[in-house]
Amino acid sequence: VVYGLAVIFAVEVLCGMYSAALIDLATLLPASILLKQDVGQLVRNLVPVSMLSSLNLVWQVVMLLGLLSKPPGPGNFFKLECKVADPEHP
Repeated sequence: VVYGLAVIFAVEVLCGMYSAALIDLATLLPASILLKQDVGQLVRNLVPVSMLSSLNLVWQVVMLLGLLSKPPGPGNFFKLECKVADPEHP
């Protein structure tokens, strides 16, 4: 899961979505540190990292709803053709 979040973080940085990347980084750093700890510390710190992950999930859902509320809307979210005019490619 941590490696998947690292890939998502890298893609968000490459796409210029810095606010989403910062939220993921706030989850990624403690989770990656948690992976390097022994079992006793892992069990003790698992609840706070799980809470951070839950907050990250809520933030991602809020961002997705924000994206879907803007044109072209949720009906065109999974369509293959683009409904928004790109000024660089008329």
